[in-house]
Amino acid sequence: MAGIVRLARLRDQGRTFYAVLEEGERVREIAGDPFEGDPFAAAAGATGGSRPTGGLAWLPPCRPSKIIGVGRNYRDHVAELGHSVPEEPLLFLKPPSSLLAHGGVIRLPSDSRRVDFEGELGVVIGREARRVPEAGALDYVLGYACVNDVTARDLQASDVQFTRAKGFDSFCPFGPCIAIGLPPDDLVVETFVNGTRRQSAPVSRM
Repeated sequence: MAGIVRLARLRDQGRTFYAVLEEGERVREIAGDPFEGDPFAAAAGATGGSRPTGGLAWLPPCRPSKIIGVGRNYRDHVAELGHSVPEEPLLFLKPPSSLLAHGGVIRLPSDSRRVDFEGELGVVIGREARRVPEAGALDYVLGYACVNDVTARDLQASDVQFTRAKGFDSFCPFGPCIAIGLPPDDLVVETFVNGTRRQSAPVSRM
């Protein structure tokens, strides 16, 4: 899509850098850390040379201070579970230590017998915000990313809250990039397991 910038974070022989993902599995490096200034402008102004992604290690595309999840966020899923849509958002936190880069391996905990995938649309906040009115909320959104909210379903059922079930290391695959300038309204979130589509739902059903 025209006008969309895909921001990635990679490592090359111990050196970490941000880059814009281009067509043909190539990247163009961004000077410095875009999140130390204006990431919107930095991503749009990448001036480094273009290079192939082969031989580079993918990292989570940013380093969030926290990861906020919203439970029961799809109407169809809520109905399937026999629940009602909550009047207030059902929020939970995943620790930054749960992040996993594109292509990484999810490590299954020994104390769980049922680990599930949950494909989600990740919303990446690009600047510091607090108590933002709903009308201005999108002004703080840098972009959107693919996220897998991996969950130990049996532990979720036995615990009062979600921290253990959703907080294991590697339980938040994130990336490979942040799509900046992507209109979210018509997006469809799809999840594939071993090449088979297991989830498909439009964002409009949230």
